[in-house]
Amino acid sequence: MTTTFPRIRTLGMLCAVTLTLAGGAVGAEDAPKPTINNLRHVEGQATVPLTADIPFVKRGNGPVTLVLIPGAAFDASVWDEFMARHTERYTMYAITPPGHGGTPAYPMPEDPESFESTPWSDALVDGVVRLIRRQGLEKPIIVGHHLMGDHYAMRLALDHPDLIGGVAVVSGSPARVMFDPKNPPKSAGEMFDVPREAQLERVNQQWVPFFRAVSREQFLANSYKAPALTKTSADKGARLERAIETVPLPVQVRYYLEYLTTNLTTRFAEFAVPVSVITPRKDLESILASIGAQAERNGQDPQKAREAMLDRMTARYGSREAAIEQITGDPHWEFLKSRSPRIVVEFIPDAAIFVMDDQPAAFDAALERLIQRSIAAR
Repeated sequence: MTTTFPRIRTLGMLCAVTLTLAGGAVGAEDAPKPTINNLRHVEGQATVPLTADIPFVKRGNGPVTLVLIPGAAFDASVWDEFMARHTERYTMYAITPPGHGGTPAYPMPEDPESFESTPWSDALVDGVVRLIRRQGLEKPIIVGHHLMGDHYAMRLALDHPDLIGGVAVVSGSPARVMFDPKNPPKSAGEMFDVPREAQLERVNQQWVPFFRAVSREQFLANSYKAPALTKTSADKGARLERAIETVPLPVQVRYYLEYLTTNLTTRFAEFAVPVSVITPRKDLESILASIGAQAERNGQDPQKAREAMLDRMTARYGSREAAIEQITGDPHWEFLKSRSPRIVVEFIPDAAIFVMDDQPAAFDAALERLIQRSIAAR
């Protein structure tokens, strides 16, 4: 049986993911399977009020304060390697989103199918604000990692610039922008100016029905796998995969769908603190291999297809070196940094999503440059 994800535009790219589930025919003797509803907590799920203090661990006693926010379905422990090497330079507060890492989750809204509001995202951001105030943190640097961690960090910068000194967006996206594929944007500006009402409509029409009924097997089959997560070791990649598997599916779905309804790029001009985007540089050989494979499927010469793409990009950007820089970079961040002089984008080669562990020296240097910008801006 084949189940196809709804098609959406994500940052200008048409994203269609197809899952194939193995299994035999269902016999009459098979018991009916219970209806899946991932918009409600699993039975017995422990919860905490939206106003509960956010779980965190503290490490180090250095002069610079960081608040570390994990991404996707991860918890504070994903910052362990980073914190271990910086106990003298930084005082670090690594948070765990409620529901991750075995912690109690936020309660589902009274109407769990409604995403007009974002109570979990709001509660998490408010929880970080309370942490900053109760711990007496003086202009901490917020470091948000990857999917959703990026969003929370940028929200803190936009909503509470008086409380923080700067933001690092690590392996993150500016937004998951969605629009009607029948009426695609005519420019990058149009692509990122999709209003929340349009985002919400796409989520309600396509993604709420899908995620309500998606099986755990389907969901995990399309979660991030070890090679995309880290380049340090297969063992570490496997541990990160298992960490995703431990978080209840309704918890992951609620956080993700709330995230999908919000497009912060329309507010980037409001940034009042330094923002550094620290992200892996794409691998050129992998990109060229993908282009060659597609050409071969189309009955074309793969080598000629690769060379033609490089020639087009070279003609456009003036040199082969400039072309490769564009191909392996991130055009969305490169475009959006024009909306605020406070955004700096830094690419780190030979790294995956956990860039802070894959290339620690390069990452630490990029973070230190953000800290110096923050100090200079005060």
